[in-house]
Amino acid sequence: KTTDGYNGTMKMATAIDKFVNPSSSATLNFRKNKVGGTIGGGYSDYKYYQGLRLENGNAENKTLTQGQFTGPGNNIDLNLGLDYDINEKNYLGWTLNSNANNSIGSTQEFLNENFHNNVSLGKSQMRNIGNDRSRTVSSALNYDHSLDDAGSKIKLNAAYLYYKKDQEDLSRNYDFGG
Repeated sequence: KTTDGYNGTMKMATAIDKFVNPSSSATLNFRKNKVGGTIGGGYSDYKYYQGLRLENGNAENKTLTQGQFTGPGNNIDLNLGLDYDINEKNYLGWTLNSNANNSIGSTQEFLNENFHNNVSLGKSQMRNIGNDRSRTVSSALNYDHSLDDAGSKIKLNAAYLYYKKDQEDLSRNYDFGG
């Protein structure tokens, strides 16, 4: 049997790598008689970085690729849930979850250089700037009916999902010849 009351959590964190990436979240849960609920949300602000160096080929012919990825962004999410114990055999629950993510100004820069017997044959450079935005909303309604004491149940569920992503990239290639 559930008991009345409330509880919650709050979390704040900072991850430090090449950049400082703060995040925070909070959740509150409650129950009063036959009604229970939860609400939660979070936010993060991050910047991702990865350097790369790749050599491919053999002593006579090889290609050297080096560069970096940098991806700034932020993320916001919100979660709601309600449940109601209609009686000992019937239960109704509802959830709503949403998320918004923005990554504006991500960059990729790579320099490729081809060699023959350690003599450069030419270089090329690729630069890419990208903007991504995504939105997600989902909701579900659940109904449970217990048929007997052995655990047999009928469960009904209705769900909804909305997802949208916008992406815009600008890519430029430069050839420096040999």
